[in-house]
Amino acid sequence: MTSDPEKIRILIIDDCPEDRQAYIRLLRQDGDREYEFVEAESGTEGLARNRTDRPDCILLDYSLPDLDGLEFLDQVAADAGDAVPPVVMLTGQGTQSVAVEAMKRGAQDYLVKSGIPFKTLERAIFNAMERVALYRRLEEGRRELEQFAGSAARELKAPLGKISHFTDFLRREYRPRLDDRAGDYLDQTHLAVGKMSQLVNGLLEYAKAGLGAGSKEPVELDRVLEEATASLRADIEEAEARIDAEALPAVFGGREDLVLLFRHLILNALRFRRQDPPRIQISSRQDGDEIQLTVSDNGMGIDAEDRGRLFAPMKRLHARHESSGLGLGLATCRKVVEMHGGRIRVESEPGEGSVFHFTLKKPVADKRPGSGNAIDAVLEQRATTGVSS
Repeated sequence: MTSDPEKIRILIIDDCPEDRQAYIRLLRQDGDREYEFVEAESGTEGLARNRTDRPDCILLDYSLPDLDGLEFLDQVAADAGDAVPPVVMLTGQGTQSVAVEAMKRGAQDYLVKSGIPFKTLERAIFNAMERVALYRRLEEGRRELEQFAGSAARELKAPLGKISHFTDFLRREYRPRLDDRAGDYLDQTHLAVGKMSQLVNGLLEYAKAGLGAGSKEPVELDRVLEEATASLRADIEEAEARIDAEALPAVFGGREDLVLLFRHLILNALRFRRQDPPRIQISSRQDGDEIQLTVSDNGMGIDAEDRGRLFAPMKRLHARHESSGLGLGLATCRKVVEMHGGRIRVESEPGEGSVFHFTLKKPVADKRPGSGNAIDAVLEQRATTGVSS
């Protein structure tokens, strides 16, 4: 189905024909714009219509025969990824808690059905479209910056590799022939090149972090933790660390990103430890559609004034510590969590360790009739019968 580029396509998902017609009549009062309307009677059909008809905005009834509006928002996010259109949710019985939850799950506005004035509906639609357009422009700009950082880091790797190779050669072949001052300069050059190489690798990792969030799937966190700890086995053994983890649930996300998240949280505890061997505890609990996760340690802790910049890139709070990193590990953690629609924070006191709390999404429960084949069934039926808007 093709549309007139001058028209604004509105997908109306409501099982009440009278309500659908009421919205159409309201919007046709607009003398300045032309609209094209696509209608769906259920959430399943609405998902199918969104996939094929690519609306500019969705008017979504909260109460649908097969799934409610909040479940629809979860499904359309899983189905459309970054291409989720603006959604204005409509309900006959508005409650603040539902409104807040709808906005958290991606709706741009929330209106109570009874007596909606034309201007209110029009304003909600265009504000929603503008906010989503702005978000997409910001996301595009952020991705461009990260691509530039990644490209720059990749370009730096080759010359750094050569410098590292030659300094290694000089230290091996000529270090004994140099006086102490020249030898010291060569040693400092070697250390600086090594640090620069680590920084370049860290920037590449940070630039790539979160990219897997665009192709989410159910991921078992127990397997994620196994992979993260396996990559740190030498560090864990050297520190004599013990990691105690409860049985962890599945979440909805990108596996490689989640391995990176757990790896950096564990590595942070290993690096900034006290004299006692590190003790790391990992637990989880379910909270609605989210999984609340906690990673705690018995390490150095963090001063109160430093907590606000803990997750900022290139901020090293323990710069003088012999194991001080590059200031990118926890920034990478925040990026991964936020790209997965979650939040991360820390509780910590100096000398008493740190507790990191973060949220991830539960796997989306497919409540569509016929599970994964329901949308395709609707599309096939429409193609067979010639149904169109």
